[in-house]
Amino acid sequence: MSQDDFAAHTAAAGQELAPDTLLWTTWQADCETLGLTLTPEQIGQMQAYYDLLTETNYQMNLIRLGSLSDFLNRHLLDSLAIHALIPMGARLVDLGSGGGFPLIPLSIARPDITAWGVESTGKKCRFLDRVKTELALSHLTITQTRGEEFAHVQTMRESFDMATARAVAALPALLELTIPLLKTGGHLIAMKGLSYEEELAQSRRALTVLHTTLETVIPTPHPKLSGARILLFKKQQATPLAYPRSPGTPTKKPL
Repeated sequence: MSQDDFAAHTAAAGQELAPDTLLWTTWQADCETLGLTLTPEQIGQMQAYYDLLTETNYQMNLIRLGSLSDFLNRHLLDSLAIHALIPMGARLVDLGSGGGFPLIPLSIARPDITAWGVESTGKKCRFLDRVKTELALSHLTITQTRGEEFAHVQTMRESFDMATARAVAALPALLELTIPLLKTGGHLIAMKGLSYEEELAQSRRALTVLHTTLETVIPTPHPKLSGARILLFKKQQATPLAYPRSPGTPTKKPL
């Protein structure tokens, strides 16, 4: 898509969203509370993403989208709440990208990062590829594969600075799927709810086996996201080659 075409698309999106201008304006102010100021082009990309998601969700059930307010707060704002934890120029992998959260909002807001989306479902990958193309996100790559297989690709294993995941798996399985992708010293950002303590207690063996420590637990930094928690894990040593185990095993037989 050319810059002129993209400008026309975002202008059209703005016209369609005119009745909801106040919601978008309020959301921009919420982003600034998170320390994130978006350009008009980035706002246009977010609006275009909403249009594409709404259109596609009628054809296939990508996510529980809800209202525009749900999209702005429960999905976009929640996704962007972790932006400050990601270093400039980081190489980031998002596991189980689904409908694109937090992958797409982060890719729009943080063009400095190199991002990979890993998703096993073909229709979701095709949607993410369409979003990448229409929003001109050249720093984003979408790969259709299972996380267990992706982590054993030699060029991908232990090559990422950061990993993200949202509503993908319970913490023991999530650790096994993501930690092998991180460099030593890299971080996993796990987005969880108030029940995180139970999952964390169940992850003690996984943390030991995968040479990983919990660095901090952060309440999501906005009142509209109360109840959410951000868990930041740090990889301390190289991952044993046996992990992750074969497809399905991390979920069926967690460490």
